[in-house]
Amino acid sequence: MYGGPNELHELAILGATGGTVLEGDGVTIQQTNSSAISSVVAQWQTSADRRIVQFGDLFVYILGMFSLPRLPNKMCQANDEMNTATVPTTTGSLT
Repeated sequence: MYGGPNELHELAILGATGGTVLEGDGVTIQQTNSSAISSVVAQWQTSADRRIVQFGDLFVYILGMFSLPRLPNKMCQANDEMNTATVPTTTGSLT
């Protein structure tokens, strides 16, 4: 997951219990319980720092727009030039 500068993001995972921040800081994790099923909600302010959060077997990588890895350009000579391709390349919106 990644976002633009100074955005507040949330991620809810239905049926999950607990969560652990493995890398970085600034991520709050809250357990919610309804009468039928529980879920976990993670919230963070975007930044250039990479953060990794684990929910059971699921690892969520939270990336700022400028922390995406750059890929080597296949057309380059022996030098270490880099192209502008990054991963991931597309995003979507839930709204």
